[in-house]
Amino acid sequence: MNRACAEHRWAWLPVVAAALAFASGLGGGFVLDDVPAILDNPVVTGDVDASEAFTRTFWGRPLDVPPPSYRPIASLSFRLDHALFGPSAVAFHVVSLLVYLALVVAAYRLARLYFRPPISAVAIALWAVMPLHVENVASLVGRADTLAVLAGTLGLVLVLVASRASVRPRRAVACGLLSLASLAVAVLSKESALTWAPAAALLLLWPTATEPATSRSRARGLAAGGLLLAVTYWFVRQTLLPDPFDASYVEDDILAGATPAERAWFALDVLGHYGRLVFAPGDLCTGRKYAVVARSDGLTTDIVIGLAGLAAALVDTGRAWRQRRPPWLACALVTYSVVSNVVFSLPEAMADRFLLGPTLFLALAGAQLASRVSIRPYVRVIAGIVLAAQIAASAGYATRWRDTASLLEHGVIACPNSAHNRFRFAHHLARRGLVDEAIWNFAVAAQIRTHFPQPVDLPFAQWETSLGPDERVRRMHRLFAVEMPEDAWRAAFAELMAKQGLPALAVRLRTIRSRPDG
Repeated sequence: MNRACAEHRWAWLPVVAAALAFASGLGGGFVLDDVPAILDNPVVTGDVDASEAFTRTFWGRPLDVPPPSYRPIASLSFRLDHALFGPSAVAFHVVSLLVYLALVVAAYRLARLYFRPPISAVAIALWAVMPLHVENVASLVGRADTLAVLAGTLGLVLVLVASRASVRPRRAVACGLLSLASLAVAVLSKESALTWAPAAALLLLWPTATEPATSRSRARGLAAGGLLLAVTYWFVRQTLLPDPFDASYVEDDILAGATPAERAWFALDVLGHYGRLVFAPGDLCTGRKYAVVARSDGLTTDIVIGLAGLAAALVDTGRAWRQRRPPWLACALVTYSVVSNVVFSLPEAMADRFLLGPTLFLALAGAQLASRVSIRPYVRVIAGIVLAAQIAASAGYATRWRDTASLLEHGVIACPNSAHNRFRFAHHLARRGLVDEAIWNFAVAAQIRTHFPQPVDLPFAQWETSLGPDERVRRMHRLFAVEMPEDAWRAAFAELMAKQGLPALAVRLRTIRSRPDG
């Protein structure tokens, strides 16, 4: 009894920590992509039959209308929320937090298959409260990623339990079938869950000191079933949704025309970027499109970090083989591959919510390291301080998802090179009647787009705080060093604003006159 009580006591640590970290986002509304995916989606609102979730995109559109996002389970979860609570943003956010807490429990159960309760609890708690995961909870559309990782984790736990020789054949078969069903739910929740079947196969077929030889054939069968499921899904998805991973129709595909070597180099850049954000989440934002991470021919700080991470994964995999233990860093790379732009072309690979799965395996790698060393009292103190700091940071980030204005304002500060955020922020400002501020952000976005897909230095960024909005607009021509004559440039810019459906901005641009000293 005492042992069971101790187990439950440790299990509560990651759950309570995650609840504290993300509860501040419960008062948020429907922001950005939440509107088309939920409020404007006839599947969610009940205007069409629930079965149409399987014949429409995540945005409620016909399957041949881009973007090709096929996530029927996520849409059905939103439909259930809407049926029970109506268009209540608070209810949607509460359910998203509960789904995330369910994932935390499943992750703890996965860790317990390999590690003692204290190490499992601390490792999963540190993972669960990462600021990198704020978008998975505070953003309602981020629930698709959470559902996918939840179902994938449950499938992985079930298949690992089924592979044990001590499990009776009937229970093994039941767990195996349930694991395949879980993987099916995962890939129908979010496309990125396709990587969970290879990760399961890697763990099942890897030699471990605790795995009896008699369970190897069963493990291989279950792994083959998982891979067969993934392949089947691939063909079904190709039939339902032609070219689902072909992003050539998107004008902001940073890797359009890139060679395999350039894609691999870019993947290292993204890997290093997120590796840095795991330990120093100082510039988290939504929407990293347009050269936040750019194609680079030389070494950047993030590429160096990415190379170091890849080397560490290779070394760890070799040691795992010799020591007959799970290759956690290899699993992290496998699940990361779907957003690396190496396997599939994804123009918006830079979304924080995509890293929920890879960081779980990274946390298990940390637990593996902790299980092999002596944990001294001062290490526990440091772990407690890090956990508290991450909870505070996540709570702070979660509050920024309360409304579109604060979220986008933070986005253009944290990721100034993201033209996508600038465009969205400018539209929002225009709707609020802040004309000069909207014009400035449109101009910055247009300037960034002229350099795409190369990175752009923003020498004019200092002017964003040192000048008022009207003065910035007057000086735009000089600040951006535009070669076109100022009157012609201003007229062209005004015409662009008119085409954007923003006549007030066009009128304002035509009436601006530069000061002689400007």
